[in-house]
Amino acid sequence: MDIETETNDNSGTEYFNINSPADSGFYGAGEVETGSLPDEIPTEIFSGAVPDKTAEDYFGGTYENPFIRVEESEEYKKLEKEYKEYRTKKVLAKIDGLITGLESAADIRNDFRKLSQEARAKVVTLPCLIPAAKRQLPQIVKIETLIDYPYGGGSRKAVLCEIREASRQKASVAVCLNLSDFSSGNTHPLEKKLKTLKKLSGKVSVTPMFPVCTMGSDKATRLALIIKLMKFEKVKLVLDKASDIGKTADAVKIFYDTLGEQCPVEVVGEISTAEDAETLFNAGADRIITTDYRTLSRQRLDGLDV
Repeated sequence: MDIETETNDNSGTEYFNINSPADSGFYGAGEVETGSLPDEIPTEIFSGAVPDKTAEDYFGGTYENPFIRVEESEEYKKLEKEYKEYRTKKVLAKIDGLITGLESAADIRNDFRKLSQEARAKVVTLPCLIPAAKRQLPQIVKIETLIDYPYGGGSRKAVLCEIREASRQKASVAVCLNLSDFSSGNTHPLEKKLKTLKKLSGKVSVTPMFPVCTMGSDKATRLALIIKLMKFEKVKLVLDKASDIGKTADAVKIFYDTLGEQCPVEVVGEISTAEDAETLFNAGADRIITTDYRTLSRQRLDGLDV
């Protein structure tokens, strides 16, 4: 690095003229008025590199080569790692594991145990697995159960019975409602079911849930308006093998645009890639509940915006 002293012809002010060679390891050069600097200061201060010490610390003592490339700084690498971990944890906090009971009894116990070790605030499962969940999970972990998942269509008596049992077990409830009656344009049967759920909300937390596979944009819009009028606290949409991610994201966006943040939209289903999760979050999903939470949690999630 070459340093020359020059005098401005107009003002008479003396300057350091620093010419930084391309291979010097620094970014650029510049001119600095000599009167504004201490008598003894390394010329690297003018290189454009960012110091790992403050100017006050530097001028108060002598440090060996404190100015290095930012991206090569150990402190920078440490902060970058911590930030990625923070971003990943922030995304994982919006993802719940769904245990459906399709595995063996031993695998189910292990799943509940692992979720407990991860200190999750909530675990989602089916009504028949609530006792197993309560045995494996600490009391501070909330349990939510999905009734009539994934397509709905169960009898009113059976659904009410499972809701009462979940209430006795102190679990919150999401009930999947079949949209076959709704497809004909007759909204009364569905509205009647929703009113029943709304009445039960005073005794147990009940959330309506709808399968996306039988839902077009027009039906999604009408459903969202009904949910808004009935003032439910949240709503769930089911993404299954018959539903593509684009169609589900479209439905999420319609619900989000209609309901706003006052009634969060959650998506339940087989969501296993960071790309699918990002698509749903970008569409307005507040949470994701997935049977493939193990696969999803192993992927890089720090780039997702939630």
